[in-house]
Amino acid sequence: MGGRVGLKGTDGEEALREALRRGAKPWSPIRAREFLRHLGEEGRSARWLTWSGEMGEELLREVGYSFEVVGYASKPTTAEDTKRAARRMAEMGVSLIVFAGGDGTACDIVEAIDMETPILGIPAGVKMFSAVFPPTPRAAAQLLIKYLRGETQIVEREVMDVDEDAYRAGRLTAVLKGYAKTPYAPNLLLGGKETVMAVDEELMKESIAARVVEMMRPGVNYILGPGSTVAKVAELLGVDKTLLGIDVVRDGKLI
Repeated sequence: MGGRVGLKGTDGEEALREALRRGAKPWSPIRAREFLRHLGEEGRSARWLTWSGEMGEELLREVGYSFEVVGYASKPTTAEDTKRAARRMAEMGVSLIVFAGGDGTACDIVEAIDMETPILGIPAGVKMFSAVFPPTPRAAAQLLIKYLRGETQIVEREVMDVDEDAYRAGRLTAVLKGYAKTPYAPNLLLGGKETVMAVDEELMKESIAARVVEMMRPGVNYILGPGSTVAKVAELLGVDKTLLGIDVVRDGKLI
């Protein structure tokens, strides 16, 4: 959730505290609620096991699904809660673990259970590199519906994470953390992101950025979102752009 308040991730307690101080709100419950809304009546055919409170219980109660609480989260929740929940559910023999989060959450689950149980991520990060996420909560719901109908394959996909210390130093570095099994149907999963750019692609980004800067008008606010192409715009403007956050510029300066 740090990217939405100008931070490059929230790995570590200090970064998390700073994100909360800046007014960041947990994004996972919002995305999970959207996922459940699109899942609708189809989700009632599944047996839901969940962790307590904000780790699933509250939202499942909100949509009226039948569920069983099989463990209890700490307050505030931590990565250890995620790992304990994943281990417990794998031990209970669930057929699929559905979670809301980003690459860090996916890595926590893989660390806890390896490839013992298939997983499916509801995307709730600013950018994600792991190939266990559909592009949107709606796509995640569509994929789960196909899974429940027996219309998917189980495949092995890469789980990756970004070195957030490198992010804060202005370097984009994603590393392979492991592999996970996940349901697959055409056009419903991200393919994983490459971090190495070809020379001609780099030149193309510079050309696009130069055109954008050329078209900027005096006195107008411009919102710069996440991404390396937008970062090139900031570079040409001479401003210090956060790689994954949202920035606003006017007259060539951050505001």
